[in-house]
Amino acid sequence: MAGVYDLTLSAPTIARSAGRARFVEVAVPHGGALLRRPLGIARPLREAGEIRLIYRVVGRGTELLAAADAERRSPYSVLWGMALTSRIDIRCLSEEGWG
Repeated sequence: MAGVYDLTLSAPTIARSAGRARFVEVAVPHGGALLRRPLGIARPLREAGEIRLIYRVVGRGTELLAAADAERRSPYSVLWGMALTSRIDIRCLSEEGWG
């Protein structure tokens, strides 16, 4: 589907604890004054230590996120849960390994 992206990130701590429909806050790798994008976890891949996020480009933030995903920029910064101590920096997996 045009404008819909599937992003799989290595995040073992989140993958172990997360269920479907839980949210993470993803920082847009291009930075700037944009707020983090709240993205729902489509599927936690517990065995692999990964989370799968599916999102649609609807504005500037998700547009930049899609561009960074296409360029395999890393690391992504993700907040999970309510406490600020839950911040985890993760890297994007590509077909060649770590991006």
